[in-house]
Amino acid sequence: MKIIALSLFINFIFCDYKIDNSSSEVKYYGVHPLHEWSGTSSSIIISANCNEKNTICDLIFKVPIISLNSGNDNRDSNMLKHLNAFTYPEIILEKKNVEIKEYSNSNIDCSLTINGKTKKTSIPLTVKKTTSTKYVISSRFNISLSDYEIELPKLLFIPIEDKINIDVRLTVED
Repeated sequence: MKIIALSLFINFIFCDYKIDNSSSEVKYYGVHPLHEWSGTSSSIIISANCNEKNTICDLIFKVPIISLNSGNDNRDSNMLKHLNAFTYPEIILEKKNVEIKEYSNSNIDCSLTINGKTKKTSIPLTVKKTTSTKYVISSRFNISLSDYEIELPKLLFIPIEDKINIDVRLTVED
């Protein structure tokens, strides 16, 4: 089951930020009583609407569900079905009024939309400025599939655990 929420990529609409696809990815982890599994995506889309100085931005991160890859075609196909990927093709994380600066494991309030359901959530965020124009962004959090009205997939009639762990690591350059 491919689920994540978060991560940055491709282009900011009103700002000049870019994501380095080669060093950015979202990983997700799940558990079934018979095994654990994981998957990744590095197809993250970001759009931003920033003030004139690019110091405060409204950010939207989107991960196309079809880009989530666990390495198992049957699992990935099942994930598309359970996430209603043809009706809701993206997982969306939105944060308004973000101050562009370094953060050290700071909790930020945001909205996460999965399966067409939007929930307010708080996620830990670390942002480190590595050069005068480059930031490394990371976060580790979990979601409950039931919060987004997602039916738990089953293997041998046994459902997966409701909790999905998500790790995000992004390199952003301005």
